[in-house]
Amino acid sequence: MKRRKLTEPETRGVLLAAALTPWVVQANPQGLSVQSGSATASLSGSQLNVTASHQAVLNWQSFNIAPGETTRFIQPNPASVVWNQIQDQNPSQIFGSLEANGIVVLMNQSGFYFGPDARVDAAGFVASTAVAPADTAAGLFWQFTGAPPQAKIVNYGQLNSSRGGSLFLIAEHIENHGSISAPEGQVGLLAQQEVLLSNRPDGLALASTVRLPAGSVNNSGRIVADAGAIALHAEVVNQSGLVQANSVRERNGVIELLASESITLAEGSVTRASGDTGNGGRIEIKSAGSYQDSASAVIDVSGGGPHGNGGLAEVSAVALPKIEATIDGHAGPGGRGGQLLIDPTDILLNTTGNGSAGSGTVGAGDPPTTLTLDVNTAFVGFSQITLQATRNIQLTANTLWDLAASTGVSSPGSLLTLEAGNNITIGNGASLVAGEGWSISLQAGRDFSAPGLVQAGVGNISLSGTGSIEAKDGSLSLLAGNNVTVAAGFIRTVGGGDISVHALAGNVNSGNRNAGYLFRPAGYEVDPNLGGISTAAGGDVTMLFRSDIISYLPLPGGVQTDAGSGAFGRDNPNTPQVENAGNVTLISGRDISGHFVVANGVGMVSAGRNAGTESRLLALSLVRGGWEVAAGTDVLLQEVRNPNGVFNNVGFASSPTRHWFDYSADAFVKLAAGNSVQLRGSALPRYDDDFSRSLTPLYPGRLEIVAGSGGVILGNDVTLFPSPTGNLQIQTTGSLIGTKPGDLVQLIVSDSDRRQYRSVGDFGLNDHARTPVHLHDPEAINLDIAGDFSSILLGVPKRAEIKVGGDLINTRFDGQNLRADDVTRIQVAGDILNRNEFTSVPLATEPDWSLLDLAYPPLTGDLAGIVGLFEYDRQTLTFRGRMTGDQERILSQLPVRVFDQNGIPILAPNGEPVTQIVQFLSPQVAHQLYVASQDIPLNPDTGYRLGGGGRFEITAQNLDLGATVGIVSQGPRGNSALAKYFTRGADLAVTLGGDLDMFSTTISSLNGGSVNVYAGGSVNVGSRDFTGNDTRARGIFTVDPSDVIVVARGDINVNGSRIAAYDGGNVVVRSLEGNVDAGTGGSGVAVVEKIVVDPLTRQILTYAPTIRGSGIRARTFPPPMDPSFPASLNPVGNITVETPQGDIIASAGGVVQLSPNRVGGEGRLVTLRAGTEDAEGNVV
Repeated sequence: MKRRKLTEPETRGVLLAAALTPWVVQANPQGLSVQSGSATASLSGSQLNVTASHQAVLNWQSFNIAPGETTRFIQPNPASVVWNQIQDQNPSQIFGSLEANGIVVLMNQSGFYFGPDARVDAAGFVASTAVAPADTAAGLFWQFTGAPPQAKIVNYGQLNSSRGGSLFLIAEHIENHGSISAPEGQVGLLAQQEVLLSNRPDGLALASTVRLPAGSVNNSGRIVADAGAIALHAEVVNQSGLVQANSVRERNGVIELLASESITLAEGSVTRASGDTGNGGRIEIKSAGSYQDSASAVIDVSGGGPHGNGGLAEVSAVALPKIEATIDGHAGPGGRGGQLLIDPTDILLNTTGNGSAGSGTVGAGDPPTTLTLDVNTAFVGFSQITLQATRNIQLTANTLWDLAASTGVSSPGSLLTLEAGNNITIGNGASLVAGEGWSISLQAGRDFSAPGLVQAGVGNISLSGTGSIEAKDGSLSLLAGNNVTVAAGFIRTVGGGDISVHALAGNVNSGNRNAGYLFRPAGYEVDPNLGGISTAAGGDVTMLFRSDIISYLPLPGGVQTDAGSGAFGRDNPNTPQVENAGNVTLISGRDISGHFVVANGVGMVSAGRNAGTESRLLALSLVRGGWEVAAGTDVLLQEVRNPNGVFNNVGFASSPTRHWFDYSADAFVKLAAGNSVQLRGSALPRYDDDFSRSLTPLYPGRLEIVAGSGGVILGNDVTLFPSPTGNLQIQTTGSLIGTKPGDLVQLIVSDSDRRQYRSVGDFGLNDHARTPVHLHDPEAINLDIAGDFSSILLGVPKRAEIKVGGDLINTRFDGQNLRADDVTRIQVAGDILNRNEFTSVPLATEPDWSLLDLAYPPLTGDLAGIVGLFEYDRQTLTFRGRMTGDQERILSQLPVRVFDQNGIPILAPNGEPVTQIVQFLSPQVAHQLYVASQDIPLNPDTGYRLGGGGRFEITAQNLDLGATVGIVSQGPRGNSALAKYFTRGADLAVTLGGDLDMFSTTISSLNGGSVNVYAGGSVNVGSRDFTGNDTRARGIFTVDPSDVIVVARGDINVNGSRIAAYDGGNVVVRSLEGNVDAGTGGSGVAVVEKIVVDPLTRQILTYAPTIRGSGIRARTFPPPMDPSFPASLNPVGNITVETPQGDIIASAGGVVQLSPNRVGGEGRLVTLRAGTEDAEGNVV
């Protein structure tokens, strides 16, 4: 409600009876003169008949009617008006009867007195102590101004207008002790300095406009205008009688009690606008000053009969200390309860007092303008309650306000509205509960000078301690000019209602209540004690704030409930229809942090600055639907998780619901940031046991990321839940970087067919479905990285398109093609760089290797054989692998046996050898090796591997394969399900603008794909320092009748490794401008693995013989030792080595062609061309 200024207030009130000193009663009106129009008067006994034209203006010397006398006006029709100006120094005294078939206006500046037996019956009647200007008689508007202060209108008689007519009393002071009736018409007791009357458009009655209220209106009698309107306007309104405007036949009555100073509803007063058989009407009681009532006073807007709705009751005053009157807004059967608006300065809501309605009392310490209400009794029957306070509204501590119970109403559309100019507070332990059908609207910081306006920066909504607000199927709407704060309580709906929370200038903090879901052996359900700002059984949650949105963020350890804020109601898996749907919308001008839930809908996070902060990350939970997150600067995300999958550890290990992930197939997450997207994966809420802590973030099946120059940063492993429609898309103008200390971050799109996490490795890189999850999915994995791609192991279950604008650094790839025409591409504008497994430091003197043999106790575990991890050459000490802390310690503090002068070990008395501490390496050198080796990845069995068929293309400037397994086309080796669709692996194509350095790894095809390598620089296939036996073959090779082609513009150095076709393929090695050195490792051996898929049974067979030799080789597999493996029937391939502008260097069996299977060796060629080509292409 808008409170108006005191210059033109509206008021209502109760009129206290006052006795008048009786006068000597004069006869019928006398001294008639006609000012305008026409009129005649005739006296017949005690009856005076006045016949007047419409708008006739009559002047009377006096206008009195004695007891037993009658004055009758005879007019053309009921809409005709006759104006009577009375020039009497005394009040007009009416003790007899006044009758008229039209509208009669009496104007006497000395006042009127209607005696106990007086009776007025007219189509319409106006008695005024103010005289209208003469020219108003000719128009539709008549203005009464300037009534003398002492003039009164006092009624003890019966004043009646006909049906639909109007009856107005206009004076400085008005008293009604009798009866006033205007059925379906209007009654106005108007005490003010200026009143404007006008014809109603239908001509049947008059309407009034009140200006400058003054004086008083006192009613101790009866004023009735059923189906009409009653207005009592004055400076002071006192109502101690009956004021009634009941509804009749769909026409609702209206009562207005408006005062500029005070309104009083006295003992026993009844102000009624009820509906006996229909809807209730409207009662407005407004005081620009004070309001008082009594416990026996009644304000009634109740409805009646079937489906009769309650009406509207409004009580508004600047000083409103209490409301003790019974306010009845109940509805008839099937109807809706009434509306109640209360508007003081401050409101305290509690359960004190003993009245039936509004029986709160003002305590000694309460401000004089504070209204205290008993919530259990103040609002009986009302379905629309509005409480407005120009300052504060408080639901006091430990008060339960159950709207349905306290009103007796639970009809749909019921609404409680609390509006405060400053703050709204729900005290500690207090609960505001909206049951069935009820909604709640709170507005803090209201500016009552404009409808619906809330001032930015003014007004807080605070839930102290465990204070709470709950609705069922209705909505909750909170609007604050400043902050909205929840402590240990909640704002929630439990039956499908929506929640909207809006702060124009401040923050929202949804509290710290740790209650989300209850996890049970049979599944999980929403905790009845749900906290935050949340919906429990469907319904949307919307939060819109100028500054920050802060939610609870669960911590590691202890009992986990996935508490936070959002839409927790999940779909019932046992029904086909979608249930409990709820969307979450979070919009903040600054930061959004904490945990939010969407169980069955779409969540949207829009942060003007950051989504997640360093002190409180963003965390998201999801079951069905998806999350869209956008941040102006950074997204700092803890994880996206599935509540049951992560937290349900109840029941036996084989329980079907234990760690069961119920992501929907179409579940998704979209993340976008102006600067960076960071998937931190830190401080994860998990139970304390090792198994729970082993569960790294498992996102829904579809993840899309768009980031700016800050890039995408992964702090922990991220797995995407298996889904046939899932996908990974990352686009950034920065870099994609893993930051797990000392290890690669795993980014896996799962190919598993499981939904339950039972052991470490589930959903991981090697967990494949029996039928590939993405078999019918044409969409490719897509990564478009403008910067570097670093320190990540990327595992994907379908073809991938990867573009890197910078370098690919210490990053691995494990993928698969699912169609014969699939092409997986890794395109790097810069270099592909991988840390090799060697760490070197300068050392002037070679270590004493014999000390390690003297160690006592003998070295065991990762210390045993440590000498084999070292190589010393040219004052450089090289260590292979990542050094452990135990290895560092033993190298600088090595206990060795002590010998006597004869070389015999010295024994202690207990028979144990005597030892002393020596330094194999100085502590400084040992520590230098340790620190420098810590960036060697812990998972060496990774590289760039592709399963299935199709083609695998890698382009870069320079390529260093480091300590990886290299580039491998492995067919079904990593996923046996692929054997159902392919018998031949993917072809490999490596194209470099610069150099290839393989050192100790491979580019190979294990299941029949060809290998084609081109380098714009040089090719270094192995290492002269670490040669000899290999448990896994190094170099560039194939193991089926598939060709190997290596072309470089510069030198090609095999260096103890191999370029080979091991079972029937041709080998082409060509240096366009340099030399080819076939190496010196012909005496070494290597284990070469070959994979065969039976084309009929699709059985996978693997044979890995040890094959002697390195260099450039074409040969066939030897007869298998395993009779189940098919013997090779492939003839040996040709070898071509060309150096048009350089030399071919081969020693120790460097270029070899062998046919151990003895199949078709005739006609096989070894071609060596070295030198410079002439114009005809001949080598010279």
